[in-house]
Amino acid sequence: MHSSSTRTLSEAGTEVDVEKGERVADDNSSIKKGENVEDTDPFLVQFTPDDASNPKNWSSAFKWYTTVLSSIFILSSTIASSLPSTIIANMMIEFDTSQTVAILTITMFLLGYIFGPILWAPLSEVYGRKPIFVLTLFIYTVFNIGCALSPTITGVLLCRLISGIGASSPLTNSGGVLTDIWEMDAIAIPMAIFSITPFLGPVIGPIIGNFMIINVDWSNIYWLLLAFGGACWVLAVLTLKETFAPVILHKRAKALRKETGDGRWYTQAEKDRPAMRELLTTSLTRPLLFLFTEPIVIFSSIYVAIIYTILYLSFEIVPYVFRGVYGMSQQIAGLMFIPISIGMLMNLAITVGLAVMAKRGGRQMTSEDRLLPAIFLGGPCMVISLFWLGFTSKENVPWQAPAASLILFGIAIVSIFNSFLSYLADVYAQYSASALASNTIARSIIASVAPLFVQQMFDDLGIDYACLLLALISLILLAVPVVFRLKAVQLRQRSAYARKN
Repeated sequence: MHSSSTRTLSEAGTEVDVEKGERVADDNSSIKKGENVEDTDPFLVQFTPDDASNPKNWSSAFKWYTTVLSSIFILSSTIASSLPSTIIANMMIEFDTSQTVAILTITMFLLGYIFGPILWAPLSEVYGRKPIFVLTLFIYTVFNIGCALSPTITGVLLCRLISGIGASSPLTNSGGVLTDIWEMDAIAIPMAIFSITPFLGPVIGPIIGNFMIINVDWSNIYWLLLAFGGACWVLAVLTLKETFAPVILHKRAKALRKETGDGRWYTQAEKDRPAMRELLTTSLTRPLLFLFTEPIVIFSSIYVAIIYTILYLSFEIVPYVFRGVYGMSQQIAGLMFIPISIGMLMNLAITVGLAVMAKRGGRQMTSEDRLLPAIFLGGPCMVISLFWLGFTSKENVPWQAPAASLILFGIAIVSIFNSFLSYLADVYAQYSASALASNTIARSIIASVAPLFVQQMFDDLGIDYACLLLALISLILLAVPVVFRLKAVQLRQRSAYARKN
């Protein structure tokens, strides 16, 4: 029994009036303003409209802090993927090994990214975003110590793999944090700013690394990653609040059961959530199923994986051009990644501008509309930039010419990625996590092996024809988003899990 005077404390310590319905549900669903609480199950705990524990009711300032913090987590994780590319030669000397083996330090880290959608995403839906961030940032950070101190290249590679597994969590779960805290009509600009960090990080890495290795030991690269990752871990422990509503609500319902002695209090998540074994099995098998049976996922993954691979090829191409052709020092050649960063920031400005215009115009976008930036901006920019880079990288052409091509390259990378990832999230709706996981797995596998062959490809073909080959591949792939728009109905019909309207 419970009376009108029954009151208890929420997880945050605020008083909860049981009879007035300050109770929580498994998602961000809540009792709407004006809704009669008596019409709901009295033991189904739900958010009230102004519940301070609901992340969507946080202040704008704290929402922005959480958005920036989540972006910094990704920046830390992705800088770590490319920073060691600047010490390949040092590691070859230190461990008396081949270039191919030394480059495996990049490959192993990227392979670790595969575990994000398979392991950390489902676990965050059970235990919450914060505990998973705290655990995985610790794993990522600590194993940088092993990279710095390992006496063998085998030890370095093993530590890089485990560090990459930890680093995969922010890439998978940070986007979920934004959807946890922002309403759909306010998320466009935060998401646009947030979405640039997975690509900005890898580009910043070589800029930092090329200056760090002057008069310092190569292992300082890993000590820097330890410091950056450690700072992120401390911020996660001390300042990050749980954002996943089902977990917040579960804790409150659990407290209600304990404090009232009544076991009937529950959340919708507790009622609907599958067993852990089923959850992990689904998170592992469904992305693989999509990769082999869903036409939309198959061709999206091929396009995005190849573009992602070209991004990681650029970490070898840029030094190859500006050191090999123009005789720049390693440090000055590293600055040539700045134009890529400028292009990415320009795309961010374009994206924010389009989001503001769409919001003011009140136009509702279809899923296929989200591919327009890839069709008219990203795809063409990728083809032009690669052709431009290849045929201007000559001793008799000023270095500014190939450097300028990298601005278009930066625009293309972010434009294509954002178009396809938002398209997949839209068209697969409740299965979007699996569709995006398929994409992550495909691009991580393909990009992880790319650095192993780029040197030989450019040596054999030359800069001009190697870039021409990549440009032609990009041109052919541009047909993918075009066909997706022209054959939207047919493709949805052939993709069993896609929304049909």
